[in-house]
Amino acid sequence: MQRDPSLTDDDYTLSKRLPDPDADDLARPVIIMAHGFGASTFEWVEYGAHAEARGALVSYVLLGGHGRSTEAWVQTRWQEWGQPILDEYEALSDIGYENISIYASSTGCTLALEHLSAGRFDDLTPLN
Repeated sequence: MQRDPSLTDDDYTLSKRLPDPDADDLARPVIIMAHGFGASTFEWVEYGAHAEARGALVSYVLLGGHGRSTEAWVQTRWQEWGQPILDEYEALSDIGYENISIYASSTGCTLALEHLSAGRFDDLTPLN
């Protein structure tokens, strides 16, 4: 049975799982996967396995306030939901990954586009 990595594994993000990559890993494509409203990283697990089988490194991002509890969700505003996308992108960029893309669905896509339009990725590794 597959489980949601963000609920069962403390290092579900690539920046925590592979913080000291070798040169080969740094050259591999990296995909940050952001889920939609009211969902969790489980939304991307099947596609993530597909991408990893083809050589990509995958980082699942749990949107702010999502996935853990209803109490956590109701205490957040939409402006906070996208912060984990930006945090993970910045962490991966700081580590030295250079081939970073963002795959997102629904609200995850809207939040990533909001970051892009506000210029929040401008000082980081360019998006692919």
